[in-house]
Amino acid sequence: MAGRLITFTPARLFWRDASGVKLRKEVRDRSEITTTDYFDASTPLSTGGFIYLNEKLDFFPHSEGYVKVIPGGNYYEFQYVYNYKDHLGNVRLSYSGLDLNGAIDPNTEILKERNYYPFGLEHKGYNN
Repeated sequence: MAGRLITFTPARLFWRDASGVKLRKEVRDRSEITTTDYFDASTPLSTGGFIYLNEKLDFFPHSEGYVKVIPGGNYYEFQYVYNYKDHLGNVRLSYSGLDLNGAIDPNTEILKERNYYPFGLEHKGYNN
């Protein structure tokens, strides 16, 4: 793999190319090594690239969020996750239609919610 090896701590290794784009992250936790590969697919219609976790496709972006890849034996399932963003582009809500009924149930289909006070402190407990 081309690029320069950057080491911040003994447990995390980062590979970046000459322009600073992240190519790979390796996390070593005792005897377990987790490798994340970043493949950029930047085109005018794309918002990023494909992310591989331990050499298996983990997720890839689409225009309104990302697609989580769930392996299931001899096939793959795709979970479409949509992001609701504020006027600054910060993701405030991530949701997915898990039961495919066309409605979002706040108790089961909101995956992550982020509400902020001024200067960055996060609110907690809106959709419990």
